[in-house]
Amino acid sequence: MTKKPAPLYLAIDQGGHASRALLFNAQGECVAQHTVAIDTQYPCEHCVEHDPEQLVQSVTAAIEQVVKEIDVSHIISAGLATQRSSIVCWDKVTGKTLSPVISWQDTRTTDQIKSLAEHAGFVHAETGLRLSPHYGASKMKWCLDNLPEVQSAFEYKQLAMGPLASFLVYKLTREHGVFVDPTNAARSLLFNPATGTWSDMLMELFGIPENVLPECSKNIAHFGHININNHSVELNTVIGDQPASLFAHGAPHKDTIYINLGTGAFLQTICSSLPKDSMGLLKSIALHNGTKPFYAIEGTVNGAGSALHWIQKELNISDSALNDIPETGKQIPLFINSIAGLGSPFWRSDIEPRFVGEASTLEKLQSVIESILFLIQKNIEQLQKIKRCHRIVVSGGISTSDRFCQLLADISGKQVLRTNITEATARGTAWLSAGKPVHWPQPDITLSLKPEENTDLLERYAQWQQIMEQTLSEP
Repeated sequence: MTKKPAPLYLAIDQGGHASRALLFNAQGECVAQHTVAIDTQYPCEHCVEHDPEQLVQSVTAAIEQVVKEIDVSHIISAGLATQRSSIVCWDKVTGKTLSPVISWQDTRTTDQIKSLAEHAGFVHAETGLRLSPHYGASKMKWCLDNLPEVQSAFEYKQLAMGPLASFLVYKLTREHGVFVDPTNAARSLLFNPATGTWSDMLMELFGIPENVLPECSKNIAHFGHININNHSVELNTVIGDQPASLFAHGAPHKDTIYINLGTGAFLQTICSSLPKDSMGLLKSIALHNGTKPFYAIEGTVNGAGSALHWIQKELNISDSALNDIPETGKQIPLFINSIAGLGSPFWRSDIEPRFVGEASTLEKLQSVIESILFLIQKNIEQLQKIKRCHRIVVSGGISTSDRFCQLLADISGKQVLRTNITEATARGTAWLSAGKPVHWPQPDITLSLKPEENTDLLERYAQWQQIMEQTLSEP
């Protein structure tokens, strides 16, 4: 009797700094992974872009490398997770890219968003989001208004535009389908999560015709096939990176705040229905597989890993400084962390980052680290007004710092857990692609921290809140 090959599941994680391909076995263990870095361009003030062709090449190169030592016939299915609010335009007939990938961090359309301020309430009611230049609609409108190749493709009815995920589905699959899943569509400001369709009123408001947008699908569906060394692998899962991280430990717990600390810090907690008042946070869809959807309340801190990268570049210090930095006293400056704009619950893209007070190099780094904590804590406080959560589970790059995790426990007053999962987005994607198997073991808890008394930190947080109030009230 021929032995059935051990199944493997491919997770593709396209992030702000790199593309990753990871293989998971039937026990939920990562057996191989490969990372390919991508470049980021800053062509003008408030502009953040990626080269779409380089990005596609990075994904295909990561896949090619991760399967070098395995029999590709063992790969059962694939899942794709991407940055949600990044967009790109392409020709759906020829496949030619017509725009850069405009990153979610990009705020070039701030003035356009301001001109729509009177519609902010309607946009929030329809989408669960805030009227913000970080989301896709205003970026797509900018492309229509400013890029001749986009305009030409539109005239010839060959234009496709939408979330980065849709572009990658088109490029990676042999069928070249133009689809969008709900978690990525929901970050466009054009999608109504209650109906699961593009909103006619929002498309009219932003000036985006429906015929250029991808066809709405579910998160778990048939998106096409990826050819890997002449082996056809079904792409059956497409999801946003942050929703995917919710499923890294299997089905998420409703009493837990999940915080993924990457380029931004994203706080999420699952709920069975969406609250009427989101307290300045976001109401979103975390997963829709054709039955009852998972909903989430979400907070967004734009300046997490990106803020550390910014200060490390400014001060010319190494990445290791995050763990090496010593304790400092009360008299360190406070930092207005508006790197890539202020996210929830403030929603301001017009405030420049700055230090309040003089400081040494290490004190400035400490101030930036604390500003990430302060923004996270502000979001936790708002979330607690909606529902009570008893613990925090952290993942992502910054969570590898024991000191950061302890400070998070201290300021939040909650237990902070970290597991042995270092690739939360990828494991969540693989779990969904594998059919949500119940036998995947729970990951090991590698760190469990209880809050400790930290008067200095709480005093600085109170001072920071006062300075934030003053800053937000300035013209």
